[in-house]
Amino acid sequence: MADGSRAVFSGKIYSARPRANFALFQNVSQALLNVLFKNLRSIKSFGKLGRVMVLLVLCLLLAGSTLWTSSLYAAEPMDPTMIDVEELYADRQYFDRNGEPWITIGLMSKVKRVVISADGPIELLGDHQRMEVPPNTEIAITLSSFRPQKSRFFVQLGYFGAQNLDRAISVLEFTKQKTPDARIFEAGALIGFAGYAFDARSYTLVTGESKTRAQAERKAIKRFGTKDHVYEDVQKHPGGIITAQSTTGDLTFSVQDLLTVRALDLETLIKVKGDKRDERYDRGDLLFLSGPTGQLEVVNQISAELLIAGVVPSEIYPDAPLEALKAQAVAARGLLISKMGTRHRGEPYSLCATAHCQVYNGQNTGSPLIDRAVRETRGEVLFQKSGPTNTVYHSSCGGQLESSLSLWKIGDSALQSIPDGGLGAAVGVGMMLAHKTGAYCAKSGMRFGDYRWEKSISADQLLQNLKRALPKEASKLSTVTQIQVAHRTQSGRVDQARYVGPEGQVTAEGQTLNQRILGRLKSSLWQVKQQGPQFVIQGGGFGHGVGLCQHGAIGMAQAGFTYRQILSHYYQGTTLRKLW
Repeated sequence: MADGSRAVFSGKIYSARPRANFALFQNVSQALLNVLFKNLRSIKSFGKLGRVMVLLVLCLLLAGSTLWTSSLYAAEPMDPTMIDVEELYADRQYFDRNGEPWITIGLMSKVKRVVISADGPIELLGDHQRMEVPPNTEIAITLSSFRPQKSRFFVQLGYFGAQNLDRAISVLEFTKQKTPDARIFEAGALIGFAGYAFDARSYTLVTGESKTRAQAERKAIKRFGTKDHVYEDVQKHPGGIITAQSTTGDLTFSVQDLLTVRALDLETLIKVKGDKRDERYDRGDLLFLSGPTGQLEVVNQISAELLIAGVVPSEIYPDAPLEALKAQAVAARGLLISKMGTRHRGEPYSLCATAHCQVYNGQNTGSPLIDRAVRETRGEVLFQKSGPTNTVYHSSCGGQLESSLSLWKIGDSALQSIPDGGLGAAVGVGMMLAHKTGAYCAKSGMRFGDYRWEKSISADQLLQNLKRALPKEASKLSTVTQIQVAHRTQSGRVDQARYVGPEGQVTAEGQTLNQRILGRLKSSLWQVKQQGPQFVIQGGGFGHGVGLCQHGAIGMAQAGFTYRQILSHYYQGTTLRKLW
C-alpha cells in the first residue's frame, strides 16, 4: 500500500492507534474466541440447540472481526516512525485494506555493515524522525552502543501444538505434583482473515528457572542426558544505536534500536549489500535492528503477492510454462499461509529467505511471465476439510510421490503417495528406475539428472560418513562390506538401511539420515550395487518427494494441463479458494 496502512488480527486485532469505541468489542471477541477454540471438543456434549447457538456465535464473531478489521483499514495509517522492536517480535500479522497479508522476512543475519542504494529517492525513519535521501546515494548502516538482551532460561519438558492444548494442561497438572514450579509458555497466534481462522499457537512445558543458559543446560543434562532441552524466555530484546551514513560522509541519521528504510516510489528497487558479499534487490520496508550477538539483522516487510513474485523464480525455472508457474505460485502462497505464525518464533520476522521457509532472492529475478502467473492467481490458496493445505513442493519425485505420513509421520489426505503419470513404484523400484520415460517429471526436458542419477562412494568414505552420523553405533566397524535395504516406504523410498562389516552391522533409520550417510544423495529413492571397493547408487528424483513435483508440473503444463488440473493431481481432494 502506498500509504503504508496496516491492520492486524492475531487473537486480538491491532492497529497503530486503535479507536476507543472498538476496545470493548476487541476484548470480548478475544475472550470468546479463546474460550471457543480451547473447548471445541466439549461442543459435542451440548444439546442440538446448544451446538447451533455456539456455532452461530462463532460465525458472528468471525464475521464481526472481518467487518471490524475492515473499518481499521480505513482508519489512520500506521506511522512507520512509531514501530518499535517489540512490535517486530510480537505474534501479530498485518494486512492491507484488501485483506492481503504483509510478511516480515529475515534477509540477512549477523552482519557488521550493510550498504544500501536506490535509483529513486528513499526515506530513513525512526525515533519520530524522517530523512529523505536523494537517488543513487550509497548509505552505510552500522550498529553501535550494543545493549544485550535479557533472558531467563528453563528446562523444557514438553512441546504441544494448538490442537493438543487439553493434553498440555493435563500434563502440566500431573507434572506440578512432583515439580511445583512447572509452567507453560504460549507462543504463536490465532490468525484470521477473509473469514478463516488459523490457530498457530504452541505451548511449551518448562521447569527450573535459571539466570544463564549454562545453568539451564546443566539441569537439562542432569535430567535428560543432553543440553538440548533448554527454553529461553526473552524479557528484553537487544538494541543499540543504528546509524545510517552516506559513504561521502555528508549525511548522517541515527536512531535507537530500529531503523526503517522505505522507497518513496513502490516500484523502486533498493540494493542491499552485506559484508558477506551477499547482494540483493528488494522492495517494501527494510528494517535494521540489533541481533543477540551485537550485529545487524536485516528484515524486509513486504506484501504477500510481491513476496510470491520473488519466491516463484527462486524456486522454479523462470522460463517454465505459464500453467506450471501458476501452480508454483499457488503452492508457494499456500505454504506461506500454512507457515504464518509457526516459524522463527522469538525472532524479529515471520519467515526467512532460505529453503527452511521458502527461497526468496529478492525482486530482480522475475519476468513478465512470472508477474502474469502471480497476478492471475492472486490470493488463491488450496484448502481441504481441515483448513488450508500444506502445499509443500520439491524438484523431482522420480516417478512416484511420497506421502507426508511416511516421511514426516503426519497424516494428510492431500499429500499421498501416487504415481506421477508413469509406472510408479508398484512395479518395483528396480523396474521403475530402469524406466526412464512415462512420468510427468521425465517429460519436463529440464535437468534430466534430477529424474535419474547415479553416484559412487568408496567403503572408506562410507565408513567415515557413518561414524560421523552415528559415532557410538559405528565405532565397532573397521570397514563396510555391504549395504542392505531394510525397509522401503510405499513410494519405494528407503527409510531404513543396514551397513554391514566384519564386526557386525549398524542400522540407520530415517530417509534423510541415510541420504547423508551415503554422501548427500539427491533423494531417498535409490538402489545400490557393489563394484569392488565401490558402492554404486542408482536413484531417481531430487528432494523429499511430497506434494508438487516441479519437474512434473512443467511436464503436465507442456502436455496441455491447466494449473488447476496440475494442483488437483499433486494435492489430492483439495479445492481452490480466493482469500484476497
